[in-house]
Amino acid sequence: MVASKMPGPHKGIPEQTPGKLNLADRLDSALPVSRLALLKVVAGQAQAINLAVYLVGGIVRDLLLGRSGQDFDVVVEGDAIALAKRLAAEYGGRIVAHSRFGTATWRFDEENEAFMRRLGLDAASRHPDLPRSLDLVSARSETYARPGALPTVSFDGLQPDLLRRDFTINAMALRLDAPHYGELYDDWGGLADLERGLVRVLHPLSFIDDPTRMYRAVRFEQRFGFQIEPATLGLLSEAIGYVEKVSGQRLRHELDLILSEEKAISMLKRLDALSLLRAIHPGLTFSDEIGRRMAGVKESLPEHRWKLPSQFAHLPSRLALAYLAWLGDQPADQSRSVAERLRLPSAVCEALEGIHALQKDLPGLAGKPPSQVVRRLDKVPLLALCAVRYFDLPSDSASLVPQYLDTWRHIRPTINGDDLVRMGIRPGPVYKKILEGLRAAWLDGKVTSVEEEQAYLKTLLPG
Repeated sequence: MVASKMPGPHKGIPEQTPGKLNLADRLDSALPVSRLALLKVVAGQAQAINLAVYLVGGIVRDLLLGRSGQDFDVVVEGDAIALAKRLAAEYGGRIVAHSRFGTATWRFDEENEAFMRRLGLDAASRHPDLPRSLDLVSARSETYARPGALPTVSFDGLQPDLLRRDFTINAMALRLDAPHYGELYDDWGGLADLERGLVRVLHPLSFIDDPTRMYRAVRFEQRFGFQIEPATLGLLSEAIGYVEKVSGQRLRHELDLILSEEKAISMLKRLDALSLLRAIHPGLTFSDEIGRRMAGVKESLPEHRWKLPSQFAHLPSRLALAYLAWLGDQPADQSRSVAERLRLPSAVCEALEGIHALQKDLPGLAGKPPSQVVRRLDKVPLLALCAVRYFDLPSDSASLVPQYLDTWRHIRPTINGDDLVRMGIRPGPVYKKILEGLRAAWLDGKVTSVEEEQAYLKTLLPG
């Protein structure tokens, strides 16, 4: 267990007054006009059929902290699907419902002028803050058949729904339907923990039910400058062994979220100190050197400069590069095993292999002609080449990868296969030999003009 000093009260949280705290004014001023209009029509339709409807979770927490938060988590005490269908009938759009879970997604065309007018918005103006859909969820409770398993859902009231959440600071709700609009529901002490800057679980089995909550505890602790509450830290320490029961896909989802945070490096350091990285895989650790490489990735993303794809199998390139900066200097077998545990995309795994091979081969390319360097680097995945720049490379070969990425890989002869056909050269393996010879001549400075290329071509033609 890692002990830490208890924080003081968090600034910006409204003082509790007798009775239920009402945040209507804060909600109205914090949300963009389009999102507020959307919530108001949901609340109005819920009131019409006597349903209580709430904003819950992170948006309530962020509202109390004075932070921007626009992801809606709307919970209905009752039939969320019926409410969604009523909204679609009144305002347009379509419903995708999952009756087993009591959830519905209301999808609408935010560019539809009639829809905008029904929301009370200026149809002629753009409203980029309006989402493309809204999820509505029936309040429910959850039970877990075994540690790390996905939960079994039962429909219930608001209080059990809040109790199923991860931490007290995420277990608050704001009511939306009149006459209770803006009332804060805080049955589990979330507001008090916000004031003290604490991350606290809601019950002793929380981390055993869902071990991924341990990673979220660190994420929220570091994001807000809070501390994990001492008893919660003890429960975390006791539950670390249950991480091995969680699928690699779910664990990687948590790491993806961490790597997307501003304070990702401090989060990973904290996870390492708590042994939560080694709990995923014995070879998964963190160091200041890894942090330095990750900081380099964040400061100089190369998607546009080197036309790196923005995503790899739904993994943003910045995350792919972060994983490579993290794992790329480990022994090949170990990084391969970690990548398999985390179910990293094949493009990232191939890039890892490329990094390991390149780190061995790159010193031997120092002083070689550009054509020889290019012949080797052409075989390396572009993602690996972009990532290897963040590693400490031998000084005499460190410039080769940037030169290749910036210049050498773009050099091609002006003559192509069609030209060879017009010259009457029979198609076959000779084409590859000729074109590679021409490219090498350009790279090595033997050819510097079209005229010189034409002359050099004659030396490559079959006799």
